[in-house]
Amino acid sequence: MVLCDYRGLDCSARLWLSWLWIAPLLFWGTVVQAQETQEPPVWHVPQADLRFRIEKDDAQSMVPSISLLDVMPDKASEAVANWVEKNRWTKPYRVNGKLCLNVLPVLDAKSITYNLHPNVGSFVARGVVMDGADPNTSVRFQVLTDKRAIYLSRRVTPQNPVVEIFVIIPQKSRQLKLQIKSSKNRHLSSVKWVDPGVILKRQYPVASSVRLFAPGYDLETFVPQMVLPSDGSKVPCQVLSAAQGDPMEVFFDSSKRNPSYLVYLVPKSKHQDLDEPWQAQTGLILETRWTTHRLRSSDRLPEFRDTFQNRAEPVGKSLVDDIQQTFPIHWPPHGTLAPAARGGYGLYHYRGFFLASQEGKYHFATVSNWDSYLTIDDTLVVAWPGRHDMRGGTRAQKKGTVTLTSGVHKLEYFNYSPWGKMYALAAWKKPNESFRPMTRTDFTSVGRYAPTAVQVRNEKGSYTPFAWSIVDDFRVEQTGRCFVTMRFRPLAPENTEETYRWTFDDGTVTTGHTVDHVFLGPGLRRAQLEVLADKAVISCVKQDVHVHSLWDRMLTNLNNADAYDQTLQQQPLERVPVNDTINVYRLAEKANKPEWKDRAIKTFKQNLSKLVQDADDTDFLFHFGHVLHTVPHKDYQRAVLLFEMLTQKAGLDKQVQRQAAICQAEILITYQGKAQEALDLINQWQGSGSHDVWTRRAIMAKAEMLLALGKSQEASELVVGLSALGSGGGVKQKIEQAGLLRHARSLVTFSSDPNQWEYARAMIEQIVADDPSQIFAPHVNLVKIDLYLAAGEYEAAYFLAERLMHLQLDDTHRVEILMRKVKACCGLRDLDKARAVYTDLKRDYPFHAVLAQAKQAIIEAFRK
Repeated sequence: MVLCDYRGLDCSARLWLSWLWIAPLLFWGTVVQAQETQEPPVWHVPQADLRFRIEKDDAQSMVPSISLLDVMPDKASEAVANWVEKNRWTKPYRVNGKLCLNVLPVLDAKSITYNLHPNVGSFVARGVVMDGADPNTSVRFQVLTDKRAIYLSRRVTPQNPVVEIFVIIPQKSRQLKLQIKSSKNRHLSSVKWVDPGVILKRQYPVASSVRLFAPGYDLETFVPQMVLPSDGSKVPCQVLSAAQGDPMEVFFDSSKRNPSYLVYLVPKSKHQDLDEPWQAQTGLILETRWTTHRLRSSDRLPEFRDTFQNRAEPVGKSLVDDIQQTFPIHWPPHGTLAPAARGGYGLYHYRGFFLASQEGKYHFATVSNWDSYLTIDDTLVVAWPGRHDMRGGTRAQKKGTVTLTSGVHKLEYFNYSPWGKMYALAAWKKPNESFRPMTRTDFTSVGRYAPTAVQVRNEKGSYTPFAWSIVDDFRVEQTGRCFVTMRFRPLAPENTEETYRWTFDDGTVTTGHTVDHVFLGPGLRRAQLEVLADKAVISCVKQDVHVHSLWDRMLTNLNNADAYDQTLQQQPLERVPVNDTINVYRLAEKANKPEWKDRAIKTFKQNLSKLVQDADDTDFLFHFGHVLHTVPHKDYQRAVLLFEMLTQKAGLDKQVQRQAAICQAEILITYQGKAQEALDLINQWQGSGSHDVWTRRAIMAKAEMLLALGKSQEASELVVGLSALGSGGGVKQKIEQAGLLRHARSLVTFSSDPNQWEYARAMIEQIVADDPSQIFAPHVNLVKIDLYLAAGEYEAAYFLAERLMHLQLDDTHRVEILMRKVKACCGLRDLDKARAVYTDLKRDYPFHAVLAQAKQAIIEAFRK
């Protein structure tokens, strides 16, 4: 082993026991080739267009060779050892919604100390702040050897709760110390070291991955070939993923443990490799596909495989830590699978490798809410077909048993669910242990390499590629709309004599070697890097980058809203793409950020034509048209203009244009009293055929227009014809309508909350939708006028009262309508008209009680 002072055994006994235990994980060798300091002059693959030099990446932690939880710490840290003995496997913790079981606690401000064996090469872990921590938690993770600090992390907070730790242990170090630095040692109970352990010298996983960035090139059209820099000998590799806007991720055989490799990219048209395909026997990969096909047969795993291979469209593929997903982490990257967002089914295939540390019987279980299947070494062990709840799975009722030899084995997990819904978890029980979920450390480790140099063959001029990664996101739901912070950096060391200028598709221009940029919407986003020397551009590359939320973050994180609020304050929304501003508006609604919403609305109003022209989301345009003529805005003219522009927008579906025309006509008659103009518009776009919702709306709007023009008989006939197409109502419906009307009247009379008025408005609309004959019912319209008056929509109240006067009304309803007409005129500050209506009211009903209300309204208007 590498660490001394083991429980119950002397050092030498523990050492040999540890080697026996860990032997299947380790990949030995006697020689590590020296890293070359200069790029080799030989171009080993003549048909290749690009060449990358890649080296080990110490910026990401790996699964440790030996976990610190399996090692007794120094006597000074006995409290930690006791905690591990009591809580390991039994006390789960969550980070970003994901389960963590290999956890070292922070019991106080003291160090956790381990005695080191000379064979230790590096320390790896994840420093985390657990879910549910105090929002003010802020700590830094520190690693020391003896009394020398060799690592200090950035600040870790609930907003950015994970830091990857991979640090080389200096030669001749005797002790490893883990420390937490926190102001006044606060909130330490929420801080943990997750998956802490060590990697031995000369040890590295048999397979590794690297992400290759080549902006300006379509990586989907290339095939990688890898060689050793020293002699050009071939290294087996395979493409894990290469999608538009994403880097190419390559798996390769790293069993030789070389510190660096060369990767050549060959155009597919020139690739003639006839070697047998190589597949990495390590890590865990999730591939997501989408289909409209529903699994139906009783033996569904064969059908799943057939559907996955032959009937489903690829969505995404990536390395994952474990099998515990509660929603699809891969989504259509940039609208290429639009139907997937509206239905269909998701198929999820996990393929990974795990270590059986001893021979014996192993039990596996699945937890899911739709079909799930688990195979070991291609043998089906657990099957749970069909739709079900998760309760049986959480009790390990859906399990199977398999006898395994010691060593590495393959696991595959298949899950099928309606698109957008998902639950997948794999659990296991090792010999002499209890059932528990499989976590990151149960799967064999994958090495990490990163590109350090890129060369382009026959390139004219300088080429400075750049890399990108996701730093943070803001979202209210697990998927869909989000803000994303991306980090960009050139794949070259910083040259102080050069300037790095970055330009993004939202108009932002910034300088710096490494920059963070916030995109206000996901999708394919353009980034450009210009390298300048003496103010002259010596290199320029552009790339459409796939911007999306952090796939591995299971929970939404609203605590980081302040950081994005600062971005929004600094970034003028009028300069960003329209769809970004729509994204701001939509997120503002869901996150209850009225200041964001107000800024978006102001931006839309300033350039309505740009909104209509550039917006991809027609549903939002209809929504915003409605917003413009609501109580807070009362911007009827812009609302009419928006819908008019929609009817004229090139390439828009005719049905959508028709709906826009109907909305425009409704505003013209309701808020502007332009009956003839509205009628002409309806006649032009009304259409014919089945009486869908929009046809019914058009007919009812037309009836209102005819009534306003004094054609009450034609208006009534339209309403009667529309009512005849309904179910006829009945006593039950009339009772329900009476209840809705009573409730609406109560809200208008006794509430001053605009939200309650909107609720009352919806009730009246429901009454008319259920029974179109109620559109001209005086008792319904009196509540409607009161609603307009309460909301300050005096135009709508006045025009509705005007229309109603064309009906044959009894005196009771006529006098009530006239009184409300006086109030509407007063609200519009048209006192001459208010007095004229009052004069008619007093002449016809000299002794009616409503006269006093009308008179009081005029007096109050004069006072204002």
